[in-house]
Formats: sequence, C-alpha cells, structure tokens
Amino acid sequence: MRKAIYSAILIGSLIAASCHKSPPSNPGGSWTFKKVTYPATSCIGSDSLATLAAADSSGMAAIATVTVNFYNVFPSGNGTYTVVGGSYPTAPYQVTINATIGDSAMLNYQSTGGNGTEMVVVAISNGQMTLTGSGIEMINSALASDSAALSLHLAQLQ
Repeated sequence: MRKAIYSAILIGSLIAASCHKSPPSNPGGSWTFKKVTYPATSCIGSDSLATLAAADSSGMAAIATVTVNFYNVFPSGNGTYTVVGGSYPTAPYQVTINATIGDSAMLNYQSTGGNGTEMVVVAISNGQMTLTGSGIEMINSALASDSAALSLHLAQLQ
C-alpha cells in the first residue's frame, strides 16, 4: 500500500513537471501504444520506489504516463528483465509496466506478462538509466477486451 501511495506521488510529480515547455529534442525518449507515439518529456528514476516513470507534456493527451516497476531495488547495472503481469514484480530481474492515458476518461493499462518472453533491456551509463523494450502486451485494468502492445525507449533525465 505504501509503495502504491509513493508511486502515485511520483506520477503526480511527473505530471506537474510535464507542464513546462519541452525542448525541441526529446532526450527522455518515447513510448508507442495503440499506434500513438508519446514523447517522454519527463523521465524520473526513483531509487526508493525502484521505479522509472515518464510523462508526456506535448499535448497529445491530457495525461500520458508510463511507469516501469522493478523488484525492490533500482538497477545499478546493465541487465535484461522479464516483463510480468500485475502491479508490482515478485522476484529479482522482473518488471511490471503501467500506462495511464486519457483526458476526462482515464484509461489504465498494465503489463500482462505475455508468455514469459517479453523483456526490457536496461543500460546504465554515468548513473542514468536507458530502458528499451517492444511488443509488451498491455491490458486495460477495467476492460479485459481492450489490449495492445507497448514499445518504449526511455532515458532517465533525473
């Protein structure tokens, strides 16, 4: 419960930070979901939450965030992580991914874990993380028939 509250605070901070004008280039990377590519105009890593969260302030959606949750600790080195279903991973070298997109109607999606072959690759350079993955099956937490694949390339900015 405490981790969920801290995650909500982190996402809220991302949304607040994303209200600033973004530079012409997009150093935070991007993610693609349902054939729409969202620029990661804010991409924050949290050691205490073991989370990398990104937000879009380009105006493509009133709110567009993607959060990658690691098991207990934020990675300190390069590695490959298996994407699993649920809100939070239950073992080392696993991640869960959550996406929220919407304006007046918020749509919340989470990774399904697929068939166990969905992966994200983490690279650490100068203390900053880059995370890449594709073909990650996501499902609407309120409507099981609403699902699509997510691809992402995120670069930690803070």
